[in-house]
Amino acid sequence: MEDTIYTRLIDSLNMRGGAVLPIKCPEFYSLLRELFTAEEADLFTKMPFGHAAADEIARAAQMDTGQADAILDRMAGKGLIIYSYRDGGRKFYKTLTLVPGIFEYQFLKGETGERDKKIARLFHDYFHAMSRHASPSEGARGPSVPFSRVIPVEEDITANTEVLPYELLMPYLETTDCITVSTCYCRHHADLIGEGCGKIKDVCLSLGHSARFAIEKGFGRQITPQEAKEILRRSEEAGLVHIVSNTSKRIDFICNCCVCHCGPLRSMKMLQEAGGETMGYALGANSSYIVQVDQESCQGCGTCVERCPMEALSLKDDMAERDSGRCIGCGLCVSVCPTESLEMVLRADRKVPPKNNTELLAAMIDSMQQS
Repeated sequence: MEDTIYTRLIDSLNMRGGAVLPIKCPEFYSLLRELFTAEEADLFTKMPFGHAAADEIARAAQMDTGQADAILDRMAGKGLIIYSYRDGGRKFYKTLTLVPGIFEYQFLKGETGERDKKIARLFHDYFHAMSRHASPSEGARGPSVPFSRVIPVEEDITANTEVLPYELLMPYLETTDCITVSTCYCRHHADLIGEGCGKIKDVCLSLGHSARFAIEKGFGRQITPQEAKEILRRSEEAGLVHIVSNTSKRIDFICNCCVCHCGPLRSMKMLQEAGGETMGYALGANSSYIVQVDQESCQGCGTCVERCPMEALSLKDDMAERDSGRCIGCGLCVSVCPTESLEMVLRADRKVPPKNNTELLAAMIDSMQQS
C-alpha cells in the first residue's frame, strides 16, 4: 500500500511539471519517504492544480476540513507546499514542484541537524541516479523553457544602451511589499554533504507572497529594500551571478549564485562545454545583454578573464576576446575592467520572459509536449 502511495506521488509530481521531473528509482523512493509521510503523500496527490482553500482540498480528498488543514499546515512547514492569502485573508494552498520548489525549501533555513544532512545526501544520491538513468539518445527529461534567468549587474548597463525594465533589479525591490533573506540552498546543500565552496550564503532573497510565506514558516528573515541592495552589492563583490524567476511582470526570488553549485549555472555551462553535442536543456536563460569588448582601449590585463564564471573571456594577442556562445550576460566582468573597455549591449536574439508564473509554467509544460 505504501509503495502505491509513493508511486502515485511520483506520477502527481510529474503531472505538475517543473524543471526536473522525477523518475521511478530506488533513490527517489527513499527520498520521498523521508520528505513525506504516507498521509502527506496521499493528500498531495489529491490537491487540485493551482491554488485551493483547505475546504476545497478536503472535499477532493474526502476528509474533514480541520484534518486536511492540519496536514496542509504541517506540509507547508516542511517546505512541501506553499500558501498565500486571497479573498479577504483566506489561506490558499498550492503544491510545489520538485525543482524549483521542494528541493530549495529543504535548505533555505540553513539548518545542520542529522535529518538535514540525511535529506541532503538523499537528494545528492537521487540527482546522481537521474544522470545514470538518463538515455543519451533521448536527452534529458525536462522543459526547454528555463524556470530562471540571469539578470545583469544594473550599474553596468550604461546610458548608451537601451534599458529593458524587466532586466533591472531595483524596480522589483522598490515595488514589492515584502522581502526576506534566507540561506543559499544550493551552497548549503553542498556544505551538508561536505562539498562546499566557502562562498557567502546569506544572500538568497524572496519577494512578495513567497517572502510572506517564508516569514510565517521560518524559511527567511524580513529585510528592507536597502538591506536587499546591500546584499546584492556584497554578492556582486563576491563574484556571484544574479538569477531570478523567468518572469517579467514580477519575480518571486533573487538568487546570488556560484557556478560551483548553482543548478541553472551548472546546466548552462555543461551545455556550452558540450558544444551542441547533447540533447540536454538548461535550467537558466541568458540575460538580454551580452558583453562587448572595445579592443582599442583594452590593455589585456586579464582581470575580466579571471572574473568570468562561464569562461566566456580569454586573452588572445594580449587582448580580451569574447566567446558569444558562452557569455550569459551577467555583467560581472564590466565593473572590474580598469580601462572601461567592456560594455553590456543588447542581444539580437533576446526573448521577453513570460509575464507571470502561470504563463511560465504553461510555457514549460508546452515545451515538453512539443519535444
